[in-house]
Amino acid sequence: MPETEPGPAARGASSGAETWVVLVVSMGLLLLLAAGAAGLTSEFLPPAFASKIVYNSEGYLFAAVLTPWIYFIARQPGTRWTIPVSILLGLLWLTIGLGLLNSSLLGSVKTLNEPAIALGILLPYLTLRRPLARWVPSALVCAILITVGLGMFRARPVPGVSMDSDNWVIYLGEGIFLVLLSVVALDLVERWMLDPSAARLHLVRRALFYAVLVLTPIVVSALGRSARVGDQWSSMSLNYLGRVHEAFVGILLVCGTLLLVSWNERRTRNQKVHRSTPQSVHADDNLSPESSVGGDAWGHLTHTP
Repeated sequence: MPETEPGPAARGASSGAETWVVLVVSMGLLLLLAAGAAGLTSEFLPPAFASKIVYNSEGYLFAAVLTPWIYFIARQPGTRWTIPVSILLGLLWLTIGLGLLNSSLLGSVKTLNEPAIALGILLPYLTLRRPLARWVPSALVCAILITVGLGMFRARPVPGVSMDSDNWVIYLGEGIFLVLLSVVALDLVERWMLDPSAARLHLVRRALFYAVLVLTPIVVSALGRSARVGDQWSSMSLNYLGRVHEAFVGILLVCGTLLLVSWNERRTRNQKVHRSTPQSVHADDNLSPESSVGGDAWGHLTHTP
């Protein structure tokens, strides 16, 4: 059951504070990405930590582009130009991604082909009017998982996280999982991020989803590379997850930023409601606390028990 009932399907204008949060996070991720590509992170961070920062660069680019797109474009009502522009931008990102993939640039730059390709697919998809038919995201998730499974039949695992590099399911793993996790997160778990009229899932279900996002890379890393050797499904799956953990970082950054913005909007709205409510109403609330007014994501007013 949903945690809250959906409120009005109004998509209000972004407030100043929330706009700055989105912009600062995105600019910060881009600066971190640039510093990592230029090899500057080791100048002001411990070497071990700096290498981990650089290793997650795909997730930074993905979150830096997708978060403002969702907040400023995808969740808004849109105009007749919104979908055509999203398609053009999607084609641009696909072109950039394929260009990087076939380039001879430094590895720290070439590796950004995967988030670029994922953005090329997701920008038009996430801009489609919500709600979608319930079967659409589920069908997409199943199709992606089947594609990955079939692709892994062709993989030839070797020690470490390297797998058959001529298998596109393998060498585009981060991009595939960025698309997969985005569909799961934004169309199945946190639907309110794209559709303000959607109710939130129960807190336990959402917490379970985020626990999987956080723990999967940690557990795979803790098991070590020796656990990824062999042609068994368990070792092959660990091998694949070892390659794609940047996707988990990317979607965590997107959802984390939007959750922070939503929390601040609700807090601000509740303060305004409290200040504008007459004192007599506050007194009645103290005597009969059966209901209170709270703000839902992106501007809903809902009644919570």
